[in-house]
Amino acid sequence: MSAFTYNFPASIIFGWGEAEKIADHAKTIEASKPLIVTDEGLEKTGILRQVSGRLEQKGSGYAVFKGVHPNPTEADVADGLKAYREARAALSLK
Repeated sequence: MSAFTYNFPASIIFGWGEAEKIADHAKTIEASKPLIVTDEGLEKTGILRQVSGRLEQKGSGYAVFKGVHPNPTEADVADGLKAYREARAALSLK
């Protein structure tokens, strides 16, 4: 499958190898840093380490919120919003 970008209203970039380009994608954000939202399962696969490592290599700041359940709850959303605000994460795309 080839990569694609979906914008409505957030930008979702999906495709093989796109995680390796995360630092380049993060540069399009008009705020201090992106917020990586994940769960324990994805963290165990090593994907979080891969993504955060790419950002660190490029000197990009980032924050992580790992409090999402497989079937997210209203509390997950509230906790994610709190993490977003506390991290002063990205606000919008250029």
